[in-house]
Amino acid sequence: MTPVSRSKMHSLLSIPGVVPAARLERPAAQTVPSGIAAVDRLIGGLPRGALTQIYGVASSGRTTLFLSALAEATHRRELCALVDAGDSFDPQVAAMAGLDLDRLLWVRCSDCAPRCENGVCNLGSNARNDASPWQPGDRRTERGRRRKKFRDAWFERLEQALKAADLLLQAGGFGLVALDLADVPAGVARHVPLASWFRFSRAVEHTPAVLLVIAEQAYAGVCAALTLRTAALPAQLAGTDSDSRQSHASSIHPVLHICAADVSSPVRRICAADAGGVSHARLLRGLCVEVSVVRARELKKAPSSASTKFESRAEWA
Repeated sequence: MTPVSRSKMHSLLSIPGVVPAARLERPAAQTVPSGIAAVDRLIGGLPRGALTQIYGVASSGRTTLFLSALAEATHRRELCALVDAGDSFDPQVAAMAGLDLDRLLWVRCSDCAPRCENGVCNLGSNARNDASPWQPGDRRTERGRRRKKFRDAWFERLEQALKAADLLLQAGGFGLVALDLADVPAGVARHVPLASWFRFSRAVEHTPAVLLVIAEQAYAGVCAALTLRTAALPAQLAGTDSDSRQSHASSIHPVLHICAADVSSPVRRICAADAGGVSHARLLRGLCVEVSVVRARELKKAPSSASTKFESRAEWA
């Protein structure tokens, strides 16, 4: 193919009816509210027919925003699907957040992935290789076997989650499909090829569904139409100066709920001690979460200036 000179390109663009792709008007994407007024004012809602990813470290408010979007979708009488790769979804907490569990399809991946306790992977009695008996001097080898089994188990669970999400998107009929990769180790989740994220974005493109991905990092990259980063600000503790602050009702979204009947006796003793003025006893009153827009196709603002805050309250607050 011979290259086209700049003058010839300008002459081609001057032909009536030929419009450069950069000047084509893209129809505005239909959006749905996320359930948090401050976030909706910032981004205009979650786009339908597109991939939206929410990422942040643990306890940064990503689950609060995720549960709010699910609850809002069930309030619209839409069917939702959740692919839980880390098996961390708590139905009781979700119900307290306003989620209608009768309209949620919860896909739990295999429980073959082990947990890490005190930095050591708990793999059970089958962690050792019977073909090579373990000796006291083989600690490094044993640690390598444990690490490999740990990674292989998480790779298997991640593969199941991706296949389940693909089947749900191909089946259709869901208003929101969520893929929860928040508990998947970053070293494993990074191995998801970009072609898989592109396949998800293409599968949901011409559907009214919202594809929501929750993770520790922005793995989807440019395949996501909207990328939000969550970060937790200093927590509000009962008995401190933050207890006397007044929050705006429009920015508070009670998602972090714990029933008083479920509170154990040690927590009750902390409440009593806190009421008595003990300096080292504090009760969590709520969290303040900052949401920043990292990438947005439809947002007119610069990503560096697009951020907002909202609060979540505990049930006893």
